Amino acid sequence: MKSFKSFDELLLSEKKIEDVLINYERYHAHTHKTKSSEKLHEHVHLVMDYASKLVKAQGLDLVLDSLILDFMRINSSIEKIDQVGNYVKKLFVNALVYHDYGKVNENFQREKMKSTFYTKSNHNNHIGSKHSILSAYMFICIHLREITESDNFAVAEQNFLILAIYLFANPILKHHSSQFEHYVDFSKELSEGLRQYLGQYQSEITTEVEFLLVNSSKVIDKCMDGYLDSGESYFSAYAMLKLNFSLLTASDYYATNDFMSNMKVSDFGLIDENLKSQLFKNFTNNKDAEYNKKLYKDLDKHYQLDFEEVRERSESNLNKLRQKMAAEAIVTLRENIDQKLFYLEAPTGGGKTNMSFACALELLKSDESLNKVFYVFPFTTLITQTFRSIKETLQIDDDKVIQLHSKGGFHTSRNEKDEDGLYGDRKLNYINNLFINYPFTLLSHIKFFNVLKGNRKDDNYILHRLSNSVVVIDELQTYDPKHWDKIIFFLHHYSKHFNIRFIIMSATLPKIDQLSLDAVGSIQALIPNKHKYFNNKNFKGRIDFDFSLLGKSGRETIELDDLLDKVHYELEIYAASNGNKSNGLIEFIIKKSASSFYKLATHDVRFEDYKMFLISGTILEPRRKEIIDAIKEKKYTKTLVVSTQVIEAGVDIDMDVGFKDRSIVDSDEQLAGRVNRNAKKRGCKVFMFNYDREHKIYGGDLRYKQRIVHKEYKSILEDKNFDVLYNRVNKEIIELNKSVHFQNLHDYIKYLRVFNFKRINDDFKLIDSDTTSVYIPLNIERQWFTVSQQRFLDSFGDDHLEVVRGEQVFDIYLDIIKGDADFTDKTISKKQIGGIMSNFMFSIFTDSKLNLELLSYSEYEYFNKFGIIYLRDWNEVYDYEDGIKDDKFEESYVIL
Repeated sequence: MKSFKSFDELLLSEKKIEDVLINYERYHAHTHKTKSSEKLHEHVHLVMDYASKLVKAQGLDLVLDSLILDFMRINSSIEKIDQVGNYVKKLFVNALVYHDYGKVNENFQREKMKSTFYTKSNHNNHIGSKHSILSAYMFICIHLREITESDNFAVAEQNFLILAIYLFANPILKHHSSQFEHYVDFSKELSEGLRQYLGQYQSEITTEVEFLLVNSSKVIDKCMDGYLDSGESYFSAYAMLKLNFSLLTASDYYATNDFMSNMKVSDFGLIDENLKSQLFKNFTNNKDAEYNKKLYKDLDKHYQLDFEEVRERSESNLNKLRQKMAAEAIVTLRENIDQKLFYLEAPTGGGKTNMSFACALELLKSDESLNKVFYVFPFTTLITQTFRSIKETLQIDDDKVIQLHSKGGFHTSRNEKDEDGLYGDRKLNYINNLFINYPFTLLSHIKFFNVLKGNRKDDNYILHRLSNSVVVIDELQTYDPKHWDKIIFFLHHYSKHFNIRFIIMSATLPKIDQLSLDAVGSIQALIPNKHKYFNNKNFKGRIDFDFSLLGKSGRETIELDDLLDKVHYELEIYAASNGNKSNGLIEFIIKKSASSFYKLATHDVRFEDYKMFLISGTILEPRRKEIIDAIKEKKYTKTLVVSTQVIEAGVDIDMDVGFKDRSIVDSDEQLAGRVNRNAKKRGCKVFMFNYDREHKIYGGDLRYKQRIVHKEYKSILEDKNFDVLYNRVNKEIIELNKSVHFQNLHDYIKYLRVFNFKRINDDFKLIDSDTTSVYIPLNIERQWFTVSQQRFLDSFGDDHLEVVRGEQVFDIYLDIIKGDADFTDKTISKKQIGGIMSNFMFSIFTDSKLNLELLSYSEYEYFNKFGIIYLRDWNEVYDYEDGIKDDKFEESYVIL
């Protein structure tokens, strides 16, 4: 690939700020309570020092070269590839260098820096004490003059670079804003107010530059006249600006923290060659990894195993199939090691997570530039499960892996006391949390895709870290199909330019590469023989589906009393053949229906020897853990779990018999994945029934809209041929993308051409509806809180009882919010108390009627201030074991 001058070369070739800024010693960038103020030139150098470190650590030079080369393709008239490309990269570098040049504003120095040198305010600059807009002005004027006075470029090349100058002014303009946008607009009046500062940098504005500046929107349009019209062609420019914003805000943060806290950061949480070697060794040689040791020792033997030898159901054959599947994934990966995108499709019980570890390690070994791993999940339960699994399988501690989610609180990898906080170096941990400086990161799909397409500063902080990584995306089918084409668009382009290897895995995997505009078929399947595994008796025979309750049409409905009879009968049938042991699971679409069935069952004498559980979105996390632990530990001989679809969210339980209110096919399969999960039992069944109208929940989902006849529906579930459904969905999406009458992918990517960062973010939301948190101030046993959470509570004078009191936890939250701790300490404390508070909270849709009804039982003051429904009178409407009391409300739909 074509390469340009390195980041450091270009940085060294630029004049230092102290060589151009008159009286540079006079200007300050930051003040401090206990030491002298930081000089402006010192801050600029420190920012660039961190930027240089990040560019080296994350391998961003090659990323930039790829983006710049692709960016230049929008203008076919560019001939001086090297010169133009190097100047674009220079602009990238200088956007960081110039970001605080505007702090020479005497109003900033006087008001913010408390400088005694400036005794009067300048009321004629039209910006008050702002500095970012002046920095952008400097950047634009100085570089426009350089380009317009240069003889090195043809007119087309000059226009292209003028466009680039305007684009790279945006990160400077917005580096203190909460959101990143493209908006460069300098009026003549504003320009006249700012030109006075150019002289301080030994420059001046020319007539031509001022014309270009004050007519920026027209100039940009003219510069782009004749360029490629396809919005897709502008992805490289879009990604380069996001990357610049990411690098600028991160470097600025590191540098400011360095000065304010005397804390230098040099470990960015990367996987070096030594760690790669150790990880692979741990994966294959730890005391619990005999399975993986045998896998690699006899890899070829497992790969060559004939399917005919493992036709019969047995635990031995099941393990052989798992080994063969893992061997096939590894061999296929090695044969296609230069590919960037992979499918890992494996049946439930096939050891998919362990295979993903093997594939991630294989990729790390194959390319020395790959130096970090991300796991992306739709559900918190999957994050926490995999977090434990990674630590156990790879034998790594909390200093090597972090889980990011709302219930995770504040991650710390140290436990020793110090003078700076409760335990550990709080501020260093905070920095590492903020920039996820860990070799392994587990995060939600919302967070991950916000990094790829978001325009918020908090999301872009970590974009630079995604380069040269392995990213494993689990359960892709949980995303709304209307976004599948956007997903493959971003994955394809980011993998291409950022050297990211994506592994997309699931037991029911949509083939989204069919939707790509230019990458059809570009995702390599790691299990090419997937149907031979899915249809093997050891997996296909894991459960038997029973569709008799659906009738011949597949749409007959059932009453709850009749359903109760059927559930009892089937559970007793199973118990009769299994030592009077039976564990049943029944799932409803709507929470109110689940509660009604649960109430019927608990009052039915036939179930008096069954332990009954209710799981829904209103059940608090500690109660959910109690239930899951009781099931996994087999505390009761007979159990019946009544649930909403929250049970599908990666909950690791293994039931004997299942019942499912029919919805969309892959959701039905997810429930089936909770029955005979390890494929070791016999006689396990899943019964499908119709009770609630699934249109209420799935009416807008393209999967629901497909006309699948009953025979096809049965075949998809029994034969695991989900491609039948997904191919139809993909075909509909493709047709929509061809249409001029509907909003589609082509309309979406047009926003790239006009650099509309807000629409690019807002029109791609994995969750469309806003939610509100409901806080229940009851008492919860201390055992459900981590040691660090208990220690944190104790520091606030917790009374060391056997319970954690919800009222006290909320009071601590209020004290933290109102407290006068410094920003970092307060932010850390908010994260810590937030993780604790999540045990007392569930979420509901903000626009639901339930939201309004719950407010009548809440503290309005807290809702108005914090957006939290604090259920003051929770006893009237809530029960710890059963959740919301449905008979108190007209509606009880909740987020799962």
